[in-house]
Amino acid sequence: AGLGLYLPESAGSVLYPRVAAAARARPAAAVAPTSGADAERAWARVQLDVTRAQRALTVAVPLVVALAMVWAAPLVAVLLPAFREAVPALRLLAVGALMLAVSTIPGYYLLGSGHAPRLLVFGLAAAAFDVVLVFTVAARAPRPEPVALASAVGYAVFGLGLVALATRELVAPGAGRLRFLAASFVPALWASALALAACRLGPEISWPAVLARSLAVCAGYLPALWWFGRGVGLKRMAREWMLARLVPV
Repeated sequence: AGLGLYLPESAGSVLYPRVAAAARARPAAAVAPTSGADAERAWARVQLDVTRAQRALTVAVPLVVALAMVWAAPLVAVLLPAFREAVPALRLLAVGALMLAVSTIPGYYLLGSGHAPRLLVFGLAAAAFDVVLVFTVAARAPRPEPVALASAVGYAVFGLGLVALATRELVAPGAGRLRFLAASFVPALWASALALAACRLGPEISWPAVLARSLAVCAGYLPALWWFGRGVGLKRMAREWMLARLVPV
């Protein structure tokens, strides 16, 4: 369920030093008017790169996670047959991991831009909420699916709050903030709903059914990929990857 975190973590670890360096340069440049404009331009460029990376990953990662949710049942049946009953809980945890992955780059941005104290306070509050929710549900319904759902809700609350905090720093007030929040979460929610709905159709442990569900999820996700993926460079990245595969180095 945590595999969906790897790509955002990689991108965040690359962006973090740039965010931190640009944030440190801004106060230093305030006393030097000649370099202040350069520092502000560098800061604006870093913010643009963060928002572009966020949009690219939040539209690409959900499809990968959704397909993994579809393929979980047959693969677990073959490789780990004793854990077949855990697949529904696994899918819920995958949704929670996806909600958490959405907040990874905004979290790195907040750390790098000097908002660590605010992030710490929010993190402690979100962790306390998650602990209370999970243990309350576990006490009343001690079964894998309810506990996994409670964990996923806790991840979603943490992710939503973290992205909302970062949006206040990244995006100017107005409709742009709502668009950024929608672009961060709508693809993940849409892909999760598609995968969970597809997994209810046909026999769960059937390779033809899994292939059909995979095609249905991909087809259903195309509108979100087209709408939210515009202008983030996904086509250019795919084209350059294909060229790299075709042209020998």
